[in-house]
Amino acid sequence: MPLAPTSRPGKSSFAKLPRAAAGKRSTPIAVWADAPDVPNKICSNARLGGATSHPANPDGQTNGQGGWDIGLQFVNLTDFATQLEQLLRELPPHMCAQPSISWQPQPCPPVGKVTRLAINAHGEPGRLYLGGSPAVNLVFDPKAEGQALSVQNLPSMVADLERIYNATATGSTIFLMGCLAGQTTAGTELLKQLSQLLPDRRIVAFTTVGYQASGRMWRDKEGCSEPGMRDTIDINKSAYGSQASEDRFDGWDNLNMMPWASDTSPGAKIAQNGQIIRQPPIDVLPASP
Repeated sequence: MPLAPTSRPGKSSFAKLPRAAAGKRSTPIAVWADAPDVPNKICSNARLGGATSHPANPDGQTNGQGGWDIGLQFVNLTDFATQLEQLLRELPPHMCAQPSISWQPQPCPPVGKVTRLAINAHGEPGRLYLGGSPAVNLVFDPKAEGQALSVQNLPSMVADLERIYNATATGSTIFLMGCLAGQTTAGTELLKQLSQLLPDRRIVAFTTVGYQASGRMWRDKEGCSEPGMRDTIDINKSAYGSQASEDRFDGWDNLNMMPWASDTSPGAKIAQNGQIIRQPPIDVLPASP
């Protein structure tokens, strides 16, 4: 059954959440996280090319999207929440300066919370498949559907969502980086109810088909992929599954035609505190009775 709405927008259904110590220095952390069956394997150092700093224009390169710090791979929502909690205790070595005399990179203590979070998984309207997509040979895959982020499953996910909430900063943005997850009224309801559970966070999902080109985003020397998903104007999945239609493949080098998915790209639908605050120009109306 759907979750009951909170008593008022901006008030969390989670009780007694810890607050950051007043006056404590905080550095923003941007995390890109991949579900088990997405086509790309994200690099743990998610900064473009493994650089020590971000590019001036995060959306200006075609091999990946800038502005991300850390790449994670998870098997389900519980594993994902656990990895985020670990980041609050210990960041990977590339997130802090290493002494020149060190022969082996050392982890470093965290100095902030997550301010940008991308959850990259296959999607359908109102669903993000966090434990893997449904099996193609089944009419209904109970395992995949039971682990999907959906309105129906939100009550059973409250404990893990609370941990994710605590790992993110007030005012942070959480992206559901999956095809069509924000599309139609099903996507709208997921966004509204999820944003009620996670108040003061901007929840972004997409009404369009996203695309990742493994070959164009691959970081050869490290055997992993740059972060990012390209937004398109496609509203239906093609025979290529979650990939965009043929004419979109040829437009990979045209960032105006196929921009990186962001909170301002064509298919982005955004909710905050139980309300839709951005309705994208590209969406699908519900079918007539």
